Amino acid sequence: MKTIKTYISVIVGMIGLVGWAQQDGVVTQYNDLMNIYNPAYSGMNEEGNFTTAYVKQWAGAAQSPTSMFIAYDKKLSSGLGVGLNILNDKTFVETNNVVSLDFSYGIQLSNGSSLYFGLRGSGVFYNLNASGLTLIDSAIDPSLVDISVSKPNLGFGFHLINEKWDMSISIPKFFDTTRIAEENGVNLLSTSKMHVYSSFGYKIRMNDQFTVRPSVLMTYVDGIDPLLDINTMVSYNNILECGLTLRSNKGISALSTFKLNEKLKIGFAYGMGARGSVASVNNNLEFLLRTGF
Repeated sequence: MKTIKTYISVIVGMIGLVGWAQQDGVVTQYNDLMNIYNPAYSGMNEEGNFTTAYVKQWAGAAQSPTSMFIAYDKKLSSGLGVGLNILNDKTFVETNNVVSLDFSYGIQLSNGSSLYFGLRGSGVFYNLNASGLTLIDSAIDPSLVDISVSKPNLGFGFHLINEKWDMSISIPKFFDTTRIAEENGVNLLSTSKMHVYSSFGYKIRMNDQFTVRPSVLMTYVDGIDPLLDINTMVSYNNILECGLTLRSNKGISALSTFKLNEKLKIGFAYGMGARGSVASVNNNLEFLLRTGF
């Protein structure tokens, strides 16, 4: 018990120390997509897993932000795990692709808990297609040029888990990624700052059929108020899950997952943005597919 308290103290301390880090998107179905945020989740299961997800923000708006996530992870011998992740974000004329390779290592603790360490190496590929912009004035704007930038990055994460609860902290991209620099007084690029993600979840078994699973995901970025997702899922026979997510910016989402069999799982989420914001005009959609083999 003393060992487990030590690990918790270290993780909580890290949350306080690295509470800094423009915000990347956060998916509503984060419990099934933690590979996006934390390399320690790669290879946790005995069998290989293929996961794909599609996210459409402001679904009724033309050329609104979309995200596509594809991942494969597998557990190897001696506690090792590997994972390959591909993330595509597209917003109007901007496209951001991240390809990452994860390595994880898990150790069994004395009280039945397991602690996983994860390391990530990634490449960030940013493109801006200025030719996709329609100009009102025929005059040429020197700042409107096509841009293509690629940058390497590193990340890490920890995940502590037992039968009833789990907690994690991660920094998937440790280095700030300067996508655009200032040139002749014109800002041509932006900087993607370090993001820190921490999560906690707990399982409450009501009876042989129903389980309630509350969880929370916190996102820290320098200069922006922390983003908090509070989720509660109700599971029936470990086959059907339904629940709600409340976001600290007053967004709310309904989500559900369904296991077609032991190896195939599908999920759907429908979100409404904060009232009075642009996001409230058009809603957000998410689709998830996971299969094991």
